[in-house]
Amino acid sequence: SNPRSKQPRMVTDDLAEKPSKIMVTLIKLCLKNSLESREMQATVLVTFTLPRDNDLVANMTSATKDHADKVNSLAHQQSQLDQLGHAHAHHWGALVSTILHDESAKAEHNKVIEEAAQ
Repeated sequence: SNPRSKQPRMVTDDLAEKPSKIMVTLIKLCLKNSLESREMQATVLVTFTLPRDNDLVANMTSATKDHADKVNSLAHQQSQLDQLGHAHAHHWGALVSTILHDESAKAEHNKVIEEAAQ
């Protein structure tokens, strides 16, 4: 038999400190996760309701429908589907494009954006 296997294992200071270091790390991680959860719960969302005949809504809806039609037509062509991108990108692109090209609405939209930022 091996004489080393019968000797008690010596515990060094470093090894004795590891459980407490692990506990401190876990406590810090739990606190961090708790704080992040509270920040998420404290987030305020503002919802704007626009009529269907609004240019923004019409252009965003049209862009989304166009994207869906393209996706349906490319159903078995994965490489072209990947190049097409996600629907939300087309949706938001239509929103931004409409705002940027509508001269009469620029002042009104800027005012709303400034108020929302305060």
